[in-house]
Amino acid sequence: MSDVWGSDEEFHDHKNLHERHYNSGYLEGVTKGKNNGLQRGFDDGYTVGSGLALKVGRIFGILQGLNNTKLIEQAKIELNVNNLFSKEYFDIEKAQQLYENEHPLVEKWESIVEELFTPST
Repeated sequence: MSDVWGSDEEFHDHKNLHERHYNSGYLEGVTKGKNNGLQRGFDDGYTVGSGLALKVGRIFGILQGLNNTKLIEQAKIELNVNNLFSKEYFDIEKAQQLYENEHPLVEKWESIVEELFTPST
């Protein structure tokens, strides 16, 4: 009967081989999934981050050009990286919204800069 079904030792060898292949395949799948997720996250994050950086740079450029030190100091506090990417503005639930809409802090400062160029009546 052992010729048909094999010995216990052969069964354990088969089981060990199966487990090694399963584990190896699982690890390969996890690694591939993480790498793909990381790349997608980087690509999406780069797009958002570079767009924000351009807008913040423009705001600071205008404020520097107007030599408005009071607003420059206030903008440095509000528009620093820790504030821009804080959980309040940039968590998972709000991430999709940030891709579609303006960042609230950047929008606020774009309005401030816009008002500096609007003639008062």
